[in-house]
Amino acid sequence: MFSKAARAAAVLAVLATSVSACSNDDDAKASDDARIVIGVSDARPGLSAEKADGSFSGFDVDMASYVARRLGWSDRQVTFRALPDDDREQALSTGEVDMVVSAYTITTERAKAVDFAGPYLVAGQDLLVARKSEISGPRSLNGKTVCGTRGSAELARVQEAEFSRRAVLKGADDIAACVDLLLAGRVDAVTTDDAVLAGFAKKHATRLRLVGSPFSTDYYGIGLPQGSPDVAVVNDILQRAIDDGTWQASFDRHLGASGFAAPLPPVPSGTRAR
Repeated sequence: MFSKAARAAAVLAVLATSVSACSNDDDAKASDDARIVIGVSDARPGLSAEKADGSFSGFDVDMASYVARRLGWSDRQVTFRALPDDDREQALSTGEVDMVVSAYTITTERAKAVDFAGPYLVAGQDLLVARKSEISGPRSLNGKTVCGTRGSAELARVQEAEFSRRAVLKGADDIAACVDLLLAGRVDAVTTDDAVLAGFAKKHATRLRLVGSPFSTDYYGIGLPQGSPDVAVVNDILQRAIDDGTWQASFDRHLGASGFAAPLPPVPSGTRAR
């Protein structure tokens, strides 16, 4: 394994050569002993989740793998590392990871610390409920208990919205914990991005459903170290994934049977933020 500095140099070398590689439809080649480390989630079914054998699977993982291959890394040279959401900016700045692909919403505040390529997916805040629930959208939340990640913007959005001010909010450590509470009947709804909820809806298809009434617009991007000269390169690769059908095939495989209506593929520009 390279040191952080050596690995970063190897990554930059491959990225630099990949500009011409993409334009010539040939992939750059990384040296055999180089590695690229990509931060992902280990607990977002459909997007990125760790399997029993220690590998990772999901739409985010597919997009990350596609980008890595087009940058010249073989599958065996790619290391996926489970990364808590709160550690994403620090992991990029210290070189612990070279890239983050983890339902990473592009925001103005985050863009002060990292660079973003993308977006590669457009999501929106939605609700996950029991299959027989009468909840039809955010306007039917008054008097209902809604679970979200403790201190999250999503819980604040529910609290601040005029149509749901009488909702009872419950914070949990993460969305998986909220889903457990929903399955146990201790909350009426779980809220976060529909792309995240979709995986849980698919996993528990006989018991849970995605309401399908999003009330925000969020753009998922690929996090790169601040000052990276390679945002445009990764944007070109993401566009290629959309154009050659990889994006749609991965979406259909991991999220298509979940009640999450397929959004139109975004235009990767690296400029979307909220």
